Amino acid sequence: MLRSKCLAKFFFIRPAFIILLVFVFLNSPTNANQNITDIFDIARPSIKNFTSEDGLPVNSVMTLERDSRGYLWIGTQDGAAVYNGRDFKVINMPNQVASNYIYDILAAKDGSFWFATSTAGVHRLYKDEWQTFDTKNGLASNHARALLETVSADDSKTIYVGRRDGLSIFEDGKWTNLDDKDGLPDKRTRTLIEFEKDGKKSVWVGTYNGIAVINDKKITEVFSTAEGLPGKIVFALLKTVNSEGNEIVWAGTNKGLAKFENDKWQTFEDVSETLTKPVRSLGQSKKADETLTVWVGFDGAGVAFLENGKWKFLTEDEGLPNNMVFAFAETGAPDGSIWMSNLAAGISRFERSNWRKINDKNGLPNKLVFSFGNSVSEKAGNSFWFGTYGDGLASFENGKWRVFSNKDGLLDNYIQSFYATKDENGEPIYYVGTEQGLSSIKNGKVTKIDLNEEKPFVEVWDIKESENNSGEKSLLISTSLGLIKKTGDVLEKIDNTNGLPDKTLRFSLETFDENGEKTLWVALYNSGLGKFQNGKWKIFDNKNGLPTNRVYTLAEIKTENSRELWIGTGGGGIAILDLNSEKDEFQIISSENSNLLASNTVYKIFQDSKNRIYATTNKGVSRLTKTSDGYRSYIFTTEDGLPSNECISGSGFVDEKDRVWVGTVGGAAVLDVNNEFDDKIAEPLFIEKVLVGDEEKNLVPNSELPYFENSLVFEYAMPTNFRESGTVYQTQLVGLEEKPT
Repeated sequence: MLRSKCLAKFFFIRPAFIILLVFVFLNSPTNANQNITDIFDIARPSIKNFTSEDGLPVNSVMTLERDSRGYLWIGTQDGAAVYNGRDFKVINMPNQVASNYIYDILAAKDGSFWFATSTAGVHRLYKDEWQTFDTKNGLASNHARALLETVSADDSKTIYVGRRDGLSIFEDGKWTNLDDKDGLPDKRTRTLIEFEKDGKKSVWVGTYNGIAVINDKKITEVFSTAEGLPGKIVFALLKTVNSEGNEIVWAGTNKGLAKFENDKWQTFEDVSETLTKPVRSLGQSKKADETLTVWVGFDGAGVAFLENGKWKFLTEDEGLPNNMVFAFAETGAPDGSIWMSNLAAGISRFERSNWRKINDKNGLPNKLVFSFGNSVSEKAGNSFWFGTYGDGLASFENGKWRVFSNKDGLLDNYIQSFYATKDENGEPIYYVGTEQGLSSIKNGKVTKIDLNEEKPFVEVWDIKESENNSGEKSLLISTSLGLIKKTGDVLEKIDNTNGLPDKTLRFSLETFDENGEKTLWVALYNSGLGKFQNGKWKIFDNKNGLPTNRVYTLAEIKTENSRELWIGTGGGGIAILDLNSEKDEFQIISSENSNLLASNTVYKIFQDSKNRIYATTNKGVSRLTKTSDGYRSYIFTTEDGLPSNECISGSGFVDEKDRVWVGTVGGAAVLDVNNEFDDKIAEPLFIEKVLVGDEEKNLVPNSELPYFENSLVFEYAMPTNFRESGTVYQTQLVGLEEKPT
């Protein structure tokens, strides 16, 4: 909750995008999607976990309910809590000695909230006033388990309470109580929904012996295992609508999932063994394009979800706090993200809009990734390569991992660079730069490449191809001994003996002007930037424009009307040189003169298919988008799913499917930029409390206060769908301030 003194107008800045992703998961022994060939599909999604350390009463959460404002209500085994997008507020029951154990929460249409407790009946909270329903005023017992509200055609409302020993119906201020003597298949009830068919509405009651259908307070039909349910204990019911506009009922039982459609029950044992496990919760979410996702939570088997006709699976192997999922609630995010409760582990938000990660928990030999690469072979399909620091080169090809190390002939297991190309015969060949030299891999065989090292070893930091006017190709290799140009078996070296002030190179880049004239640029680790043009070298350092002499990376950034060289430095931010200008003048972007960069240590710069610029740093990834008056930036951090904010030097890449990859000290991360949409509209703001002096007052618009009541405090919140820390609040004191601060 935020507190602000003397304000009357509020303005908000939200992160300007969310990414829509479709997930497929591996590593579950009962997973129906085991034939995964794309590396993207095994990356672990972003799951943000909230526990008692964040403000929950306890970590054993039984139920979730999202109200009309977007606030999330959480029922635990020791009290309730409400989350406003910033803070958790704990709400204990009126008679918590009798019971503070909450099985279910209902956000009613009139703005009240109902709480089903274990042994203290049902409590109703409305405008900070409590009302209790128990055996003293009509409830048959105090053992409440489930809640449902129905609204009739005349707008009259009915509350249903599922009890451990029956069902209670509250209508017109009176209670009607039912149990097994009235036709319930079992008096132990666990879940309730309203279902409509052919214009007629009924209430479905999940019990320990099937489902009872109620019309006009009478039980008219019963479904159990004889009618097609996989198990007789029904823990969860969910209503969805199919493409024809007809309602479907989903039932979670002790022996798996079932669906009731077209008057028939369907089970899913043929899809996956997971779908036959005990189901404890069901939920649904929708994407901006109206794509519906059905969520299934298991008691020990994690989560399954159905989207576009395909089942996918998620367990603690892919990042869940545990595999016991007892409740779901929509987040309201247009990407179809979902809230879920994990028994004894708090609540989690499955954030489908963020980065996904690959590390030593899902295939890599270790989590330090210094380089990436795609396959250049059609036979290899979706082959992908990761250069790790200390455990060799890992490749993922056709669903299988393979690791090349010094045991296979690599000079070293510390992989610093990787380059994929084809040889003169069109065969794939992969070049691997390590701390002790350069190797190639062809047809699975590793070969050392002699660089005429003057020392026992040479560090290879960057590899790329160059082509001369006659079409002859060479390798440009940035090393600790200078820039080595390899043309066939011929080696040429440029170092501090023939034009450069420093022989330690981190990166090289060739640019071409409108006439096709080539310029060679080199990033010098200790001596700035080298420019080779018309047979001469020119050096830029902190004496003639660069902010610092340590240069890590270079990138040519092209837009429709510009061509620039971006230089990533160690400690000085980014220097930009206009390649269309004859003047060698640098524009500097740093954390001191703008809010565009996460840090002034910039390891890698590259551009995606939408011309947005990424700068990896030791404090996150900055993405810069060109605007009419400069750039706007979004800084990705662990809040967005990065494994770590600390990126690794040289580790950044856009793959053949336009997905962005970065390496961090916590693992590799990937972002699918083709599934983004703008999120420029702020969610509604809610004033939660107004204090005049020390007294709370209910102020309405255009309220007036006397001059001596000049100590005014607003407490406000704005529920958010993702990255709470990305919400920025601006305020304006109208009449005294011309614009928001």
